[in-house]
Amino acid sequence: MQYFLTNQIELWYVLGAVLMIIEMYLGGTIGFFFAGIAAFCVALCMKFNLITLNTLIDQIGFFFGFFCLWSIVLWKPTKYLLNIGNTEAYHNIEGGIATVYSHDLKGASLGEIKWSGAICKAKLAPSNKNNILKKGDNVTIVSVKNNIFIVEK
Repeated sequence: MQYFLTNQIELWYVLGAVLMIIEMYLGGTIGFFFAGIAAFCVALCMKFNLITLNTLIDQIGFFFGFFCLWSIVLWKPTKYLLNIGNTEAYHNIEGGIATVYSHDLKGASLGEIKWSGAICKAKLAPSNKNNILKKGDNVTIVSVKNNIFIVEK
């Protein structure tokens, strides 16, 4: 610990790396990503003497300043990149026929269907909430939301 107190630049590099690792572990929280970039910016400013950061208060102040700056600049591009794979591209599945697989489908509860040899989670479409579909009944796939098949009789 004494090493980091005398070598504050390395402390900021380590903090930036730890924040980036936390971001990768949590997956898409974005805040730790911006904080990691801000820590790296503080370390680089100190290393190349771009800004005089003599006290810890100065360093923390610039850390929050860089955090705000990167949050403003990169918010929309980062959200766009995180949402690229979340498009609803299930047009080839919609309208397909499946079979109720595990137990009865009723109300808003989740059940399972077998579609094209795959067992998938499913629930009834809002228009069919009052129906009860028994195991083995054929259903039509209306849509897919968050990897849950919405089906109707």
